[in-house]
Amino acid sequence: GKTTEWEVLEDMDCPSIDNVAQAENTDVETLKKACETQLKRKGIDVGVFVVDDRQAYFKQCTREEAVAAKKQRKGCTMYVLPDPEAKKSFRMMKAVKD
Repeated sequence: GKTTEWEVLEDMDCPSIDNVAQAENTDVETLKKACETQLKRKGIDVGVFVVDDRQAYFKQCTREEAVAAKKQRKGCTMYVLPDPEAKKSFRMMKAVKD
């Protein structure tokens, strides 16, 4: 299948958003896959996950909520799910220009 392009925000966390799951794993590809398989099957739509040096925290929220809640935190990286609508309108705009 096609891989989702998550947006990467270095040295950021969003502590005000509740964790819905966590993983003793910091391998980003594995974590992305978990969002799209295991967690989705449980009915959890992860909008963002945060990785520190030891583990990952999955959070259920919209992209807007994740971005609004972000706080600087050294050693953490936020991976935010891109907005599917933004991508669509971007593609349409490009098509119009050609």
